[in-house]
Amino acid sequence: MATAKTPKEPKPQITLLEAMEALTEKHGSQAEAARQCEINKTYWSRLMSGIKDWPSDETLARLGLRRNVSYEWIKQPRGKKAAA
Repeated sequence: MATAKTPKEPKPQITLLEAMEALTEKHGSQAEAARQCEINKTYWSRLMSGIKDWPSDETLARLGLRRNVSYEWIKQPRGKKAAA
């Protein structure tokens, strides 16, 4: 007898800044959070301030994250119009 699969709940979306703020709070300081995640503290600070904004997949993994890019429509796409 086959059992129905329980759908997995989607993982919550979180911004890089939100994740880093949570880790900073957990570890008590940016310097300690960076040390625990094995990320240079200057680079940590630059990521949090937005000076750097596209960390490598390795850095994201150290933060317990993975990249998830999404897009939204802001206008009609270019190209041929559909026949009516």
